[in-house]
Amino acid sequence: MAYGIDPLENDGALDLCHELREASRGGARRVLEEALAVAIEAGEDEYLEKDCGEAAVAAAAIISALGRNELAVLERRRLESVEFGLVDDLAAPALVALTRVGGTESELLDLWEAEGREQEFRTCLQDISNSLRSLQS
Repeated sequence: MAYGIDPLENDGALDLCHELREASRGGARRVLEEALAVAIEAGEDEYLEKDCGEAAVAAAAIISALGRNELAVLERRRLESVEFGLVDDLAAPALVALTRVGGTESELLDLWEAEGREQEFRTCLQDISNSLRSLQS
């Protein structure tokens, strides 16, 4: 079991990265869209499960890394050869997904709060959000 604050060092992120590596040509973008959609489409009163939250945060971090050409982030998870296509337009939905993961009814947030690391997790979400916002300007 992998579990860490870093957006790419947990089970949900590792599963997402595996899906991205296995995606057919051009399918990686769809994998990112689906990870974000699960978080976005969860109602505010619906409990967002940990793995879904982790995958959404990982997708947002990958979109940020792609937009900023941060190859080391991609290489760390063996994603450098994945054909993502253009993903700049996914910055806005990624921001919405991050807001949902950091909001109420989020198992991931609850777990970090229980461990006394909520602020550290929120800082991670904020860093990714700031990076995504910079892609939009």
